[in-house]
Amino acid sequence: MRETKDIQPLADFDWSAVGDKSYSNDEKQKLEQAYDKTFNQIGDQQVVEGIVVSINDREGSS
Repeated sequence: MRETKDIQPLADFDWSAVGDKSYSNDEKQKLEQAYDKTFNQIGDQQVVEGIVVSINDREGSS
């Protein structure tokens, strides 16, 4: 069994710096509204079961 690490999120993480595409403020607002409608059923700190279909160096490492 692999050893797990207790990793805490960075309080000052800049999500806008992630990825290759930058969005305008209008695009960001529209995306946030779409996400709010889609993900509103997931509670804070709730565990969601699923299947990982792809992962690369940006999403995680071993």
